[in-house]
Amino acid sequence: MTEGKHPPKSIGMKRALIAMSKGARLMKMHTSGSPAGYAYYVVPGGYIEPDQAQKIIERPDVVSNNDGLFPGLPQSWKVG
Repeated sequence: MTEGKHPPKSIGMKRALIAMSKGARLMKMHTSGSPAGYAYYVVPGGYIEPDQAQKIIERPDVVSNNDGLFPGLPQSWKVG
């Protein structure tokens, strides 16, 4: 297989939450390298699996940073 076809290594939920507690943001980024057309990244930090990103988004201490490109469709989150 060619490079770029494999998902990047996930940083994991614990590392993502530590980074977010220090000001990093969880961001939904659109990409052609994913079957879903998007991937989640902690910026700065790295790639995080979609199921782990969803668990972070569902936490009560995590809030949407803004509405993203379209009203009501958040694309970035931060720890409260």
